[in-house]
Amino acid sequence: MSQRQIWLASMLIISINIRYLAEGKMIVCICHRVTEKDIKKTIANGAQTVSDISRKCSAGMDCGACRGEIRDLLRAETHKSPSVLAPVVLARAISG
Repeated sequence: MSQRQIWLASMLIISINIRYLAEGKMIVCICHRVTEKDIKKTIANGAQTVSDISRKCSAGMDCGACRGEIRDLLRAETHKSPSVLAPVVLARAISG
């Protein structure tokens, strides 16, 4: 994907989010209409990487313009509550 295509996708995301912010929503992935709330829920349900999030809710699967925002949300959510991933890590350690 070219820099111009990424820029255009980012501008589209911004323009759509202006409308959705008024409704209390923010779309992170315009290609699949995945909201910030959807991504946070996916993280809370055990997603540990951007790839995990993409597989579970399709965000970041097409143009990739939102992958930076997804990465930022992942960092913010896991730093906000360090124990968010503890049950998932423990379950994986036990199951082996």
